[in-house]
This record gives sequence, structure tokens and C-alpha cells, in this order.
Amino acid sequence: SSSSRLAAELFEASSTGSGLLAPKNLKLKPLLLVSKAPPPLPPKPQTRDAGSNEEDAADLVGPTAPSSAPTTPALVLALQHLIIVVPFGLLFMWLSWPYHIMLQTYHTSGGPLARLRTFIREVSMLGLHLVIPSIYLCCGSYAEVFVFSMTSNGWLLVRLLERLPWPAGTTSKLFTLAQCRCPTAQLLVNVETAGDMGSFVHTGSQRRFPSGPNSGAGRGVLLVKPPSEMTAAGSRGMLQASLADVDVQNKRRSDILLVWQKLWATGSDAGWLEVIASAHQGRLDLDFPTPEGETILYKAAGYRHAKSVAQLLELGANTNLQVTAMGNDYGNTALHALVTDLRAGEQSPAQLCILSMLLEHPSTDAAIYNGLGKTPYMSVSAKHQKLVRALRPAVAWADIELVLEVNDNLDSLAPALAEKVEKVSDLRLSDLLFCQHEGPEDELKRRRKMLWVGLLMPMTSQLCPARKLSETEHSIFTYCWSASQGPPLSIRQGPHNAQIALVVKSARETYREDMAQVLRETSAEFEEQARPLYEELLADEHGAILAAIPKKVVEVDPDEMNHGRFLVTPGWAQQRDLSAAVEELCSVGVIRSEGDLGDLFQQGRHRLFRNESQKVMFADPKSLQFWMGLVTMWMIGVHEQYAAAYNAKMSSFCNEGEFHAAPGVKRFSRIMAKAFEYKEEFDLEGFEQEVLSPLYVIDVLRCTYQLPDAKRLLDMQEVVKRVLPNARTKNGYSRKAKAPRGHRDMKLNVLFPCGPFGWVITEVQMIMDVNVKLKYKTHIVYEVMRGDFSAADIDSQMLAKKRTTLAVALAPDMRTLQQEALRELSTGAMTVAVLLSYFDLGTTVAVGVQYFSIGNLRDGYTTLGMLVGSLVIQTLVTFATGQGVLATVVTFCGGKTMLDTYNVLADHPLGAAGSVNPVRALATTRSLELILDALPQTFHQLSVLVQ
Repeated sequence: SSSSRLAAELFEASSTGSGLLAPKNLKLKPLLLVSKAPPPLPPKPQTRDAGSNEEDAADLVGPTAPSSAPTTPALVLALQHLIIVVPFGLLFMWLSWPYHIMLQTYHTSGGPLARLRTFIREVSMLGLHLVIPSIYLCCGSYAEVFVFSMTSNGWLLVRLLERLPWPAGTTSKLFTLAQCRCPTAQLLVNVETAGDMGSFVHTGSQRRFPSGPNSGAGRGVLLVKPPSEMTAAGSRGMLQASLADVDVQNKRRSDILLVWQKLWATGSDAGWLEVIASAHQGRLDLDFPTPEGETILYKAAGYRHAKSVAQLLELGANTNLQVTAMGNDYGNTALHALVTDLRAGEQSPAQLCILSMLLEHPSTDAAIYNGLGKTPYMSVSAKHQKLVRALRPAVAWADIELVLEVNDNLDSLAPALAEKVEKVSDLRLSDLLFCQHEGPEDELKRRRKMLWVGLLMPMTSQLCPARKLSETEHSIFTYCWSASQGPPLSIRQGPHNAQIALVVKSARETYREDMAQVLRETSAEFEEQARPLYEELLADEHGAILAAIPKKVVEVDPDEMNHGRFLVTPGWAQQRDLSAAVEELCSVGVIRSEGDLGDLFQQGRHRLFRNESQKVMFADPKSLQFWMGLVTMWMIGVHEQYAAAYNAKMSSFCNEGEFHAAPGVKRFSRIMAKAFEYKEEFDLEGFEQEVLSPLYVIDVLRCTYQLPDAKRLLDMQEVVKRVLPNARTKNGYSRKAKAPRGHRDMKLNVLFPCGPFGWVITEVQMIMDVNVKLKYKTHIVYEVMRGDFSAADIDSQMLAKKRTTLAVALAPDMRTLQQEALRELSTGAMTVAVLLSYFDLGTTVAVGVQYFSIGNLRDGYTTLGMLVGSLVIQTLVTFATGQGVLATVVTFCGGKTMLDTYNVLADHPLGAAGSVNPVRALATTRSLELILDALPQTFHQLSVLVQ
């Protein structure tokens, strides 16, 4: 294979001393000579096929490739649908109606009268809600019917669909079951042993998986054993052999679902209190959300159950959890719900009481942006003055402005602001700088400019170059930079992002040029501070050797500089095989229970995402981003499994105190954002290539060596290269290397073995003590310059380096969004202009016809002749400017204005107008109408009136 030949060539080159793995034209002292050749780059591991015999696969490494399980023939699926699913499914669906009525009535709290009201309400519906699902069932849409049955107590139909193959395939079935938080372990076993035939087909060759401890702990049935308990025989740690105790291990999750069922059937605050107390006594998770991401606290606030809210807050309910439903309420917290729902205008005592309790709770963040880019204070209507007053920030802008004006000493500025609140986020600068309730836009711009002039600019340009910021100063500095950027783009795509883009554009509009200039000057100041340090390095004997090493030494072709070159290929992603994907995610410890799988596909939540929801990424199993997300999670899992071994190995090379491990692996959202960038950078085309773009992020696992001098750095470099294969070296100490902000270091991309998975590329940073001291001061400015505090690329594109978020990676670029917003705002004006244009055309024809009717043939011919002449000239201009045949014909018929207006507003212009700027074409059309028709007609009609 090419990989083996490359490895052999690299080994031969390093052995013969040709210099492939060593800097050329570099004379090293004997102390620094490598005692033996560096290890060659390993070949790509091969993947063992699922059906191969053990003797043939003994020499192959890597997990088992996804087996091609037998699929159900289309004829069998059709017969199954007509003979079993339609008749029995419809019967089971309509039998669920009386069962649903019985459950709702039984779980209603409040006595016999309350139960009677529930019974009458449910019976009066006559089962009309079952008509649409029945049609879906007859048409074979099992996923939609399954979700409906799960939420409507149709357990007979649920059991039927669980045991049958689906026309849409196993991926659709597994995804739907996981979304509905159903046990999926049995399905995975059945798929592996009998294809997608369901549990009606069994074979005698069912694999036995190593059994693990029963530790569901509220997270569902355990799918994998903890890594510490894995044996060599069961290192893949897939499903447990014992599936009979699924209900036992899944009891906590079933119990909390039952709690939700009781809450839906209970209408009173007192009834909710009973259910909540019972759930807490059973040690259930009170933050367990509905499929839409709504928590018990969120719903209690919506129902205005003040006592229940107080009880939940006392029991430690999370006040900041956000809705994950893909609607206008996406990202809403309980505070958002209180001031934006249909009952917000009531401003009732219970509503104001709940609002006060939430605001006074110490864990509440009252400035969280929802999916529309609004905080609760921004979301409340101005006519609801009681709510506006309740939500107004406790620290007024006048207090902050006073601090900015009075404190001339920069050392006391940040502490003076921090003293006003218990935690920095309580300043609520996002509300004070962007909320319409704080004043007109001119006032908000003045505030943002004052924050820049009074705090951000002096701290950036004066304090940061002078010394390292204290903890309080660092928190105030980063918070103010973050608050001044405006709302972030929503990961949920839609026209609301265009409105957010307008806010972002105006956020720093008054000082954007000054900001870029200050950052450039600050960067230059850091470079001046670092210049003497580099001159001292060059004067040192070993420093000169270090500076002579090229700034980049590459052992692998840039197109192959990715994990896919050395890791097993996740073929399950290229094949869109969800059952194989779940199996591999289990094997690397990313999916540890059915609860993890359900939360991932239903809520978009996982421990790898921290407090963020990635529901947009995992909403559609057919989309590219869905499978890119799974590849990213699998890659993180591989790195996590070997992170401890990596840190132990790397720390063994150095003296005590020199090694610094990274604070965990790189975050999911950052990897995904970079994956979308690399997809374009490396010109990846087609699904099979694009889905592997996360593998191009090669610094998931990293560490740092902080070394005293150049001699020690050179020694460490040789030690690391002698033990681990090195794919690339970036020498920031090279004479030819640029040093932005004066920062210099050396980075090695070394390979680390990951057992059966192959090798991963890691990043090893080597930096000297003098550079670390400078980095303490420069890093905070570096974070600003790389775009950490820019809502999108509108600010960071002016700086040295750009860093985008996942929402920006998924959305159009900021300038496109801003153009869309401006285009939406101008739609009304353009519509009026079109109407006026055709009103003018109609009146011209009407005047000409009137002249003929009164016998004034000369003026009639003149009026209509000028109109026809104008249309002919416009037609010739349209054709001559290359706007196409369609535009030419439409122009002659008098419809050019409407066509040009459509092309300006539409994403895809009609005809060949796409080759001409639509805005310029519309301007030309209106100019010709004015010059050739409107003005001549005006003079002619005035002359007639004068005569």
C-alpha cells in the first residue's frame, strides 16, 4: 500500500541520514545528536470485516467494520404493512383512546369534580386527534405514528411497531426510538443477528456480550462497561448480555416520565406540589425535560403555580435551562416564558411573584439570550410596564457611568465595578447596552462608545501591556468585551438571524476602526517587549541553533495531515449506518446508556456539549451535519480513552514541573466549527469526504512543556522525536518565523498509539520561561484578536486571526445576513415603488384613450407614441446589456420594473439577469422610465393643459 511505502521511505531516509527527518545544513554538537533514528510514520490500520474468520483477521487491527446485515425485501414489507400494520395498528390506535381517557382521569388531582371535568373534556373530543395519525399509519409513516403513540399512551401500537421492521430502514427506527427515549439495546442485538427483520426472526448465532454492573442511576439501561473494568476479551464493551432487566435499570427514567404524565393531568398548584414532593422523595431528576426541552420549573412558571416554583427553587431546580424545541421559543428560559407567553399581558400577582423569585435566586442569569437574540428584559413588551420595572437591571447605567468617569486609576477601575455585584454577570451589560427599554438607539450607541473609551480601550492598550491582569480584572475585562459584541447568532437558522446581524453590525459601529487600530498598536507594543528577549536568544549558542531550524518541517503531505491518515476510517458514517455508529460510540465510551442516546437525539444534550444544546446538529439523520457530529463525538471518545496514557507518557520525558497537561480534550463545538472551515479549505467534495472533515482537527489532544532555556528545549525536542513519530514541526523561534504579539514557541505534531484504533495526531507545545511570562500578558489580547468576543466575522475580519463559532459556521456569513436584513426592510419601499410605477403606466394609457374618445387624435397619438417609444428603447437597452431574452420580452410588455424588483429581492434572479447586478438593472430601468417616459409625458400634458 502507499501508506506502507511512505513509511518505508521515511524509515530509509532517516536511517541513511538523508536529512528527511532532520533539519538540513545544521551542525549539531554531539550532545544534541540523536542516538538512534526517529521512528517511522505508521501505516494506516486496516479494518477487520465482521464476517471474516479469526485466523485471517489475526494480523489486522482496528474495530470490526459494520456488517452488512440482511435487509427486509420490499415485497415482505408491503405484505407486512397491508396484513399486519394497517388492520392491527388502526385497532390498537383507537383502543388507546379509552385507555388515554382513563389515565388522564385517574391522574387528575383535586377530587371527584376535577376528575369528572377531565373525563368530560376528553370524551367530548370524540377521538378526532386520532384521524391524522391514522392516515399517516396507512401511508407507512411509522416514525410519526410511533412518536404520536408514545405521547398518547398508545402502548399496544408502540409494542407492535417496536417488533417490526420499518420501510424507512433501521436507521430511521433506531433514531425514532432513541428520540422517544425507548430501550434500544434489544433492537441493536436483533439488527446485528437478523438484520432489520425485528424480533420475529431469531437465529442461534446471537453474540454474547460481556455483562457489566447494573448502574443505570437514572440514565437508562447501561450499554457499556466502565473503561477501568474492560478486559482484553471484551475491550469493545458493547451491549450487556442480560437484557431481561431493562425495566429494572430504567426504572428511574420511567418514573420521571410518569411524573410528567401526572403533572399533565393535574391542573392545580396544590396538585403539582404533591407530585413534586413525591418525585423529590423518590430522588428523581426534577430538571428532566419534555421532548421540547421544557422543565418542570419552566411549565410551573407558565401555569403561574407560584408555590410549585418556590418549592422547585428550594429543591435546587436549574433556573437557566433553555428550551430546545425548534420554534420561536428556542432558547427560552423560565424568565423568557413569563414575559412572552400568551398570558404575559395579565401582569398578575402570581406572575410578578414568580418573576421576583426567579430574579432573586442566586443561580439565575437574567441576561441569557434566547434563539431570537433577546434577553428576558429585551423580550418584554413596552406596554407591560410592571414587567419592565421588575426586569430592569439592579445596577443602573448611571452607576456604571459614574465609575468610568471617577476612576482615573486603571488599577482600581475593574475592582470598583466588581464591588457593585455579587457576580460579574449581575452587571447585565447586555441589557444596558442593547435593550430598547433603556433608551433610544443613539443613547445605547453612546453607552457602548463610553464603555470602549472608559474601560476597554485603556485596559487593552495600557494595562495589558504593563502587567498580568488580576483575577477580578480578567473577569471584568472578558465580560465587558463579551457583552459589547451584541447577541450571538442562533444555531437555529431562520430570518431572525438577519435581525441579529443588524444588531451586531451596529454594536461597535461607532468605534470599530479605533478598536482595530488599538489592537494593532497593542500587538506592536507586545512585539517590542519581546524583541530584546529574542535578541538574547540569538546571542546564546543553543538559541542560535534553535533559530536555525526551519520554521516548518513537514513529514506528511498537507492533504494527508489528518487523523484519517492514521486512524481506522469510521465507515459507518460514510454508509449512514446508525446502528453501527451507536455500537462504535459505545465502544469508545461516548454513549454509556440508553439515556445518553435519548438525550442526544431528543434534546441535543450530552456531557461533551457541556451546557449547550446541539439539537440542530442531530435533528435530521439524513443531513451531513448529523453524521459529522457523530464522527466528532467518536473522535473525542477515542482521544478521551487514551488521554491519561498520553499525559503519563509525555510527562515521563521531562523533569518535574516542566510538563503541563491540557485541561481536557478540545470541545465539541470548536471541533465542529473548524471542521466546516477545513471542509472548504481542503476542497472536500461529496458526502464520503465531507463527513470525515472533523478528522482534520489534529490538536484534540495536546500538552505543553515549559522549559528554562533553549538548550533544554532542544533536548526535549530530540527526546520526543526519538520516541514518537513526528509528522510536522512548527518552529516559532526560527529567524524567518513571524511573532505576532511577540509570542514564540515550537509545536510538534507527534503521533500517539491508540490500540486497535491506530494512531492520533497530537500537538506538543514547547515554550521557554521568558516567553511564558510574556504570554501571561498577551493571551487575553490574543483572545480578543482571534474573535472570541465577536458575535461573527464582522469585527474579527479586521484583525490578525479569525475564530468563528459553530452557529456562524452553520449560518451564512455576517455580511450576507446583514444584506438580507436590509433587503427585508426595503421590501415595503420597493413594493410601493412598483405600484407607483404601474399606476403611472396605467394613467398614461388612460389619458391617451381619453384623447381618442374626445376626438383629439394628435395628442392621443403623441401620448401613446412616447409610451411605445420608451418601451422600445428600454427593450433595446435590455438586450444590449446582456440581460437575456426573458428580460427583453418582459421589457417590451412593460413588466421590466416588476422583474427587476423580483430579482433584487429573490435569492435566485430569473433568466440571465443573474449575470447582471439586479440592483444596477433596477436603477437603470427606473432612470430610463424617468428620462424617456415620465418627464416627456409631464411636459406634454402640461402643454395640453396650457393650450
